Amino acid sequence: MATGLNNIDIIGSVKKVGVCLISVLLASCGAIQSKNIEEMSDNDRLGLLSSKSDAELCSAYNHPLLKANTEQQIEKLLRDRQIGRCDARSKVRIIPLGVTSTELASSVKKDVLEVSQAPSASEKSKPSIAVQPSPVSTQPEKQKEQTAPVVFGDKNALLADIKAMQGERLTKGDFESKSEYEQRKQAYLDRFKKGKGYKISLEIDNPQNKKEKLVYFDPDSEEVRISLPSISRDLVWVNSGGKDGLKWLHNSFVQVESTDHKLKTYKASNRLGASIEVVEMAITRYGIAVLSQATKDYGKDLRQRFSTQLNRDAAKEILESGKIVMEVIFDPRYPLAKDNPFLIKNEDKTKPTFDRPLDVTDIRYAVPVRLLNIRLLNKAGKEVFATSGRQIDVESLTD
Repeated sequence: MATGLNNIDIIGSVKKVGVCLISVLLASCGAIQSKNIEEMSDNDRLGLLSSKSDAELCSAYNHPLLKANTEQQIEKLLRDRQIGRCDARSKVRIIPLGVTSTELASSVKKDVLEVSQAPSASEKSKPSIAVQPSPVSTQPEKQKEQTAPVVFGDKNALLADIKAMQGERLTKGDFESKSEYEQRKQAYLDRFKKGKGYKISLEIDNPQNKKEKLVYFDPDSEEVRISLPSISRDLVWVNSGGKDGLKWLHNSFVQVESTDHKLKTYKASNRLGASIEVVEMAITRYGIAVLSQATKDYGKDLRQRFSTQLNRDAAKEILESGKIVMEVIFDPRYPLAKDNPFLIKNEDKTKPTFDRPLDVTDIRYAVPVRLLNIRLLNKAGKEVFATSGRQIDVESLTD
């Protein structure tokens, strides 16, 4: 019986239906986690992704289950289309136009990484939407510093920089001429504008970060979640737009090291004559201030969060013996107008009570940074998750 279809037509129709179903999956959920899609060859997958719209790619790019190979292909497509950010699924992700998050994740053995690359001849004719941290100065020669390679220091380099900053006072000396002062100040500012970065590795089961866990497991959804600490709003005297003034600087403080000092003990009493011995202590904390999106609505929680699917056994190993690695770049865009232009200092005092007879002065020092990449390593040091920061180029100051 004639059906009007030969075998070739039937095979072709089946293939079209299969591609259509995959396309529907991509457009509807944006997950690109279908087994069929992940098992496709790179060329076939790239061909399918290339047919999708910007909105569909962004929806897929912001999905928490996105896998590394597909993520890298989507990043390249969005980069080629000059898309600098994806606003989808109630999240904002910055597209690293010069380097993919997968490439950042593979840079663990490298000390130098190019953050941005020179545009091609075709790209020069298009408007640039690069989102890398820019220097404070708008002079042409300073803009070249955007393409400087990021030199990643380790935890010890960070602590050394903080202690060096503590000893730097950029107020004019009594025996210093105006020209000498301006020259010294400019030399110091330039020192920290040239691609300074840090690669901070922390034990996940780390007593230094017990107060606010960076990594935790949700057994109901079987997700390992990474959450930066709650947003701090530090009031700083900052130079912004060529003017000095008080501003709120929004950031998540990640502690890298702390030291406790018992200063002395003394007796204190209340109005009823009861007395108690009080221990006076000083706590000094050192770390990074990951700059966050600014908002005057303090009810909003804008801290950066990430998640990945892991079974319970793998999650247990990560939380008990794994590491979290944060790759950050120094951000010099908000120089302080007094003393050290970059070091953020915050001081809290806790008065003693009869229930807690401790007189504590808690001082926190941090350098302002932008989160480039965050990774999780298991006990063997193998990477199990990697993604790029989502607030690389946002405004972090409010009045």
